[in-house]
Amino acid sequence: MNLRLAIACAALALTASPAALALDVSPIRGYRFDDAPEVKNFAQHEVYIECSTKLCGSIAPGKFGYLKLEGKSTIYKVRAISPQDELEDRVINKEYAAVAKKAGGVQIDAGSRGGPNVFRIPRANQQGADWIVIRHNYGRHFEMLVVEEASHEVTATITASQMGQSLDTTGSVALYIEFDTAKATVKPEGEATVKEIAALLKSQPALRLSVEGHTDNVGQAADNKRLSQARAEAVMKAVVAQGIDAKRLKAVGHGQEYPIADNRTEEGRGKNRRVELVKMK
Repeated sequence: MNLRLAIACAALALTASPAALALDVSPIRGYRFDDAPEVKNFAQHEVYIECSTKLCGSIAPGKFGYLKLEGKSTIYKVRAISPQDELEDRVINKEYAAVAKKAGGVQIDAGSRGGPNVFRIPRANQQGADWIVIRHNYGRHFEMLVVEEASHEVTATITASQMGQSLDTTGSVALYIEFDTAKATVKPEGEATVKEIAALLKSQPALRLSVEGHTDNVGQAADNKRLSQARAEAVMKAVVAQGIDAKRLKAVGHGQEYPIADNRTEEGRGKNRRVELVKMK
């Protein structure tokens, strides 16, 4: 079930819609959309924020950095109908914060007056979230970005035997373990792959592996390197939790340095966001 957000007058209403993913955001009283919204079925955005929660991906609370969002995006230009209808930027932000809170969401940034102000709204099924970003907020007009997180296709789990064959043939194997955007916690969908890695190591007691994280080229290279390192460490930790000696593993983050596909396409970026197992001598 997906969220339908309606912001109208002084009352803020939230209703649930069973339709396909779609956030419908209406302007507050006294405001209107300037033009037709700009809609992209898939886009990636970076928003520079001061983080105020633990939900900022690789940005620690209290730190500044680029929050990366990806999925279906809609950009609205919103303007006061007349000078008498104008609201202060802090009032506009407060109204969107109330909507997010009512929906079980939270404001991600520290709340600078001119923005960007970022609100994360979890989906009812806990599969991802939707985002509202208020930016270029001058009171009389502002821009609203709505991002519906990209859904991830669940692929068949590669088996321990298949991993072993690839390692014997090429010395490495690429895995596509699910993580939320800009986060380093292995999702439940990736647990089966982790168990297969452990099974492989148990079947070959002499095998030692380097767990190597890779990203696409969206965002800052330094941030991507930190994220890839954190993801490699998360996978390594999960494998160790399956009873594998940590001395048989090491974690390495390469960031965006070694793409295997074209970063100009969604498909290519998806292939580049991977964790590789590399046989160590």
